[in-house]
Amino acid sequence: MEYLGVTPSINNEYDSLDYSREGTHNLTCRPNHPTSNVSENACYTDDVNPPYKLWETIIITICTVVLILGTVIGNTLVCVAVGKVKKLRKQLHNTLLVSLAVSDLLVAVCVMPLALINELMGVWIFGVVICDIYTLLDVLLCTASILNLCAISLDRYFLVEHPFWYGPKRTKKTIRWIITVTWALSILISIPPIFGWKSDADRALIEHGVCLISQDLGYQVYATGVAFYLPLIIMLTVYIRIYIIADKICSNKSVVTKTDKTNMKRIKTLGVIMGTFIVCWLPFFICAVIRAFCECPQTCIPRWVNGFVQWLGYLNSLFNPVIYVICNREFRKPFKELLSCRCRGINAKMRSETYYDQYCNKNSQTGLIDGKMTNENTSESII
Repeated sequence: MEYLGVTPSINNEYDSLDYSREGTHNLTCRPNHPTSNVSENACYTDDVNPPYKLWETIIITICTVVLILGTVIGNTLVCVAVGKVKKLRKQLHNTLLVSLAVSDLLVAVCVMPLALINELMGVWIFGVVICDIYTLLDVLLCTASILNLCAISLDRYFLVEHPFWYGPKRTKKTIRWIITVTWALSILISIPPIFGWKSDADRALIEHGVCLISQDLGYQVYATGVAFYLPLIIMLTVYIRIYIIADKICSNKSVVTKTDKTNMKRIKTLGVIMGTFIVCWLPFFICAVIRAFCECPQTCIPRWVNGFVQWLGYLNSLFNPVIYVICNREFRKPFKELLSCRCRGINAKMRSETYYDQYCNKNSQTGLIDGKMTNENTSESII
């Protein structure tokens, strides 16, 4: 998702674009305005080598293909598991997880392949129309993934902070409205460049093989602020508040129940998701802010850094389903059955496992297992 790349030309400040490099482009910014602050060679590079050496191309291709396949498989398993397992389907918050999984799945299918080709070749080869579609989907789907994470955090916050007010209102219809609003906001963030919110320099760059999202400064402030920085502030504030409230509740109780433990595990899982989100996306948007103040953004940050932070952001789409498997016990069994192609009877197996956990394992808390006394705690679901 490339937000800030090339500073737009104002008053024909740059009148020369040199694309002589094989496999990539050279950009020469030649100011024809006598008062221009940009030196003649400020944006010029004379490197005529291909973007990557052969061994670098092979490594990048292998890593990104593994990332794409892993993202597709992981998020598909989330969707299928919730669709096939009645127990998961009945839990409302899993509907939000499916919305997140759909956005991440579409990132892998619609965005990553084109991003990989563009990264390896160093020049856009698919024309203006496909570039517009690619940048639209890039911003739309990555923003939807981020906003779905924000919606999940807010849903958990209201359940903890206002259970008696939000609980009765938290119906299937409410969850559907939350998902609708999330995707509608994503569309509103991504679609303005299609209707002309872009600079003349953007159009010239696309025609010469550089495909970037609109570099109009106003759009950049709008897109980066609403798509990342505002959700980041909301999620950090909400998670800190959730943790404080939950910890206070548990501290004030003389006996911590199984439900209390389960809620704390849910909160910790949310924290893992939050931390992963920050690690994956923050570097990209830090670079976006830096490029906003560069006279020649395409050269002020090394090419490999731009590629790395972009794919690090995409990596978040793979990590989300992985976190569910590692931290979420009720997803592990369906994932295992689906990967083993044992879909038939999956609900019966889940009911048997639930019955065993609720009744058979309950003996471990009272101290009797196989005729021996023990105080070990049983495993618990963190859904």
